[in-house]
Amino acid sequence: MIYDIIIVGGGASGLSAALEAAIANRQLHILVVEKGSVCGRKLSASGNGKCNLTNAAFTPECYYSTDIEWIKEWVKQHDYHEMINYFLQLGIPVYEKNGYYYPVSNQAKQVTNLLFERCKELGVTFELETEVTDVYALEDHGDSLYEIVTNKMSYRTRSLILCTGGAVSPKLGGTASGYRLAKQLQHHMVADYPVLSPVYVEDASLKLAKGVRLEGIVTMQTQSEKIWQEKGQIQFNDNNLSGIVMMNLSCKLPFCKKDQLTNALHIDCLPEYSWNTCKEYVMKQSRLFPDEPLNNLLFGVFPAGFVRYLLSRLHMDGNTMVSHVSEKQWNRIVSNCKKLVFTPILKKDYEKAQVTAGGVALKDICIDSFESKIHKNLYIVGELLDVNGICGGYNLTFAILSGIEAARHIGGKHD
Repeated sequence: MIYDIIIVGGGASGLSAALEAAIANRQLHILVVEKGSVCGRKLSASGNGKCNLTNAAFTPECYYSTDIEWIKEWVKQHDYHEMINYFLQLGIPVYEKNGYYYPVSNQAKQVTNLLFERCKELGVTFELETEVTDVYALEDHGDSLYEIVTNKMSYRTRSLILCTGGAVSPKLGGTASGYRLAKQLQHHMVADYPVLSPVYVEDASLKLAKGVRLEGIVTMQTQSEKIWQEKGQIQFNDNNLSGIVMMNLSCKLPFCKKDQLTNALHIDCLPEYSWNTCKEYVMKQSRLFPDEPLNNLLFGVFPAGFVRYLLSRLHMDGNTMVSHVSEKQWNRIVSNCKKLVFTPILKKDYEKAQVTAGGVALKDICIDSFESKIHKNLYIVGELLDVNGICGGYNLTFAILSGIEAARHIGGKHD
């Protein structure tokens, strides 16, 4: 049997592509090949299990790629309302919170299950626990034909969609197999890198602040320019900084040279106060309570773990009486509260990252259809491409809309 469409990968883009193709033409023979025992494990875990579908702040700046002009054009052609309307048509109403859109059920797994069940109802065939090992571009009387070799058997198809996702989160099905298959089909590749991950830093004392969460302003500042800034919650860990603001920063790091990163990460831990206001406050407190330990004065401002970390960083004893703290030492304390400086480390943590940057180069992909420019009737979508977004539903938006576009283009050929 020769299938009309074979989809390699049963994640968000694969399920949406299969469903869209089946809705458009129920006569198509569609096969989804998924290496896991279930489909959509990353989708089921998205948004901390609540499934952040999309975001009202839909701009090119929310995406990263080595081909930013391609991204700008793609964003110009789309709108977050496409996602809202798509899910409404599937019977999944959404609600908005601070520009973020979630299913009313707040259950990512239910979204996955509904997509999967709708596909099956429309006749889509699934082969689970089936890993694709090779893909070959053939020719059948001048028409395209692809042979897909798996750990079980081989299949043939007229149209092929690769949507294996990226290499991060291997416990949720992340795999590098798609890169190998794309290279086998002569596509250019951009080096992959794990993003939406903690930011690792050089600081032996950081473990003292483990578990502390602070609201702050995070800035990436090279010697010549400020390249990034965002306000949000920062969580301090043993050897890294996490939280949404840090995960977003991690998307920027692959585009920085190593020598740019030295002392480039700055955190304002008291963003609501100026340096002078902070200085006036601690000096006033020191006059009111001259005989108390320095720790106690700072405990009124920061969590205990952060105070211990801050004073260790400054090589100061928290048991020192406030009256014994010098003017220079007060200035150092205030300066570090307003500008805590770190050097990020380019560490590839595929386990803790949520998305893979890099992948198939966009110069090989038609922007209107996601068809390969190298092989006819071959489509590459989702995270396998050199596109990644910040937190907020942007990666899921790209995965689903790219899968839909590929399916619609294939469907148009079968009308």
